[in-house]
Amino acid sequence: MLELTEIRVKYGKSVVIHDVSLSIQQGEIVSILGPNGSGKTTLVRSIVGLTPVVSGEIKFFNESIQKLKPHQIVAKGIVVVPEGRGIFPKMSIEENLKTGFMFIEKDKNVMNERIQEAYDRFPILGQRRNQLAGTLSGGEQTMLAVSRAMMRKPKLLLMDEPSLGLSPKLVQQTFGIIQELNQAGTSILLIEQNAVKALAICTRGYILQKGNVVLSGTREQLIADEKVHKAYFAMD
Repeated sequence: MLELTEIRVKYGKSVVIHDVSLSIQQGEIVSILGPNGSGKTTLVRSIVGLTPVVSGEIKFFNESIQKLKPHQIVAKGIVVVPEGRGIFPKMSIEENLKTGFMFIEKDKNVMNERIQEAYDRFPILGQRRNQLAGTLSGGEQTMLAVSRAMMRKPKLLLMDEPSLGLSPKLVQQTFGIIQELNQAGTSILLIEQNAVKALAICTRGYILQKGNVVLSGTREQLIADEKVHKAYFAMD
């Protein structure tokens, strides 16, 4: 579905992504794990065309996309739930959802159907549709960010640190949402620091350090790896 082949990304003269290769198949949840500063968010930005790729290739369904503009990549079916959720705090829930529909279709009936789908998935959003997004709890904001992304019916959903800053209870809820989306047919590339939770739900994973993939494998392989266990599970 998505294939990155030896991509390299620079900020100024500094190489921040070093010849990274990875892939995701339809139906998978693939996790990219690593500490702060490992290059995870830069990798997401390169996939969606926000940070130029210096070399290498990014293919989506066997079509090169690394030279496309961000809105063209979104139109292909790749949508991001950004780090920090990226909602518009001074707009209502419903207004936020409508921004997720912009630039793709002008059929208001379709837009309203998708808004209703969001309310069916998360009834609390429907109950508070006129409430300002900035007044929602962290968990509700995550529901809104996911719902806005799903307005585009993405083939691939990129989720950048969805559990960041959430309480343990809301982290559990967020990962439940990710599983539900995947079970409903959405493929997910999950960028996370919370390796324990991410490895509990993913199909496969990659561990990134200083812009390099240092380890990859199935969920079971990564959980069983001594270095992974020591780094992420020893204190769990």
